[in-house]
Amino acid sequence: MNIIRIIASEKERFLKFAAVGASGTAINVALVWLGNAILFSRLGEPSQTQASYALAIIVSIFSNYIFNSMWTWSDRRGQGLKFFFQHLLKYYLTNALAAGLQFLIATTIIYSLSAMFYTGGLAVPVLWKMAGSVIGIGLAGGINFLVNHFWNFNISTSNNNNNEVNSGK
Repeated sequence: MNIIRIIASEKERFLKFAAVGASGTAINVALVWLGNAILFSRLGEPSQTQASYALAIIVSIFSNYIFNSMWTWSDRRGQGLKFFFQHLLKYYLTNALAAGLQFLIATTIIYSLSAMFYTGGLAVPVLWKMAGSVIGIGLAGGINFLVNHFWNFNISTSNNNNNEVNSGK
């Protein structure tokens, strides 16, 4: 499977996916800031950063599912609550790999930088934490598109689910 050829053949869809991803990145980064600066600041490090990343990942994945379902893969969308929740579950499973990868990358970057530059109890700047989050999102994004395209929003899978939903199964 040639990944570049697949993405090139789905250029418009990939660009929509990237636009949705950009909105999710904005939501993610805003929540990393909000979590570190306000919501979880009393937890102290590393808990405040880890809680901020977890919140940001969960919320941004949900918003991305809604946008991708309604726009990126709107031609592969079924009807009904059953379909919605089945695909939402698949979307979270699909994104669990990408989220785990993003978390691992962001955390590794932040704590590596901390070990190199911030000894003696100094805190890593929130801007660096936000940058770590963006890098993690970018690296996990390609994998995320391919898995969603071929599994979660796969047209044959969606057609089978549409038939089940329409027949009342």
